[in-house]
Amino acid sequence: GERVSDGYRGERVSDGGSSCVVGVAQLTSTTDIEKNFQEAERLLQVAKERSCAMVFFPETFAFLGESFHQSLKIAEPLDGPLFTRYCDLAKKYSMWVSYGGFQERNPSDPNKLFNTHVIVDSDGKIVSVYRKIHLFDVNYPQEFRESSFTEAGGEVVVAESPAGQLGLSVCYDLRFPELY
Repeated sequence: GERVSDGYRGERVSDGGSSCVVGVAQLTSTTDIEKNFQEAERLLQVAKERSCAMVFFPETFAFLGESFHQSLKIAEPLDGPLFTRYCDLAKKYSMWVSYGGFQERNPSDPNKLFNTHVIVDSDGKIVSVYRKIHLFDVNYPQEFRESSFTEAGGEVVVAESPAGQLGLSVCYDLRFPELY
């Protein structure tokens, strides 16, 4: 695949019958929600110029807090104003987007959020939602308890996309092959 220094990498993928170009976006998210959004839009524009049918964003693409309290504070439902803007980007650039980890408000517990992987189609419609199942709790080299502010999901999700079937996951889920 093509590797460039603008935070984007493109690959042609095939499901055995047809193929398409997909992009993998890399960005350094911060606590500045608007700056993160503008960078995501820039990367989608680059992907569109390179004829991508689908682009994949990483976990915490929209916001990376300095504490879990910040993440809880900005968390919102998937039909909230921020994620709606991300759906609008998929429609604007007419491409499918995998948003790899969004801080989704948990309606049943205001002290926890969901770390949610969302697939949006080229019309800006949410087609698949996966809430991270395996939360990252460690003691070494320092204690970090994702479970202290994140509710685990409970459903394995497979999504159909222009790139083929996708088994959705978020970060640490990768260590659990039964998901795939």
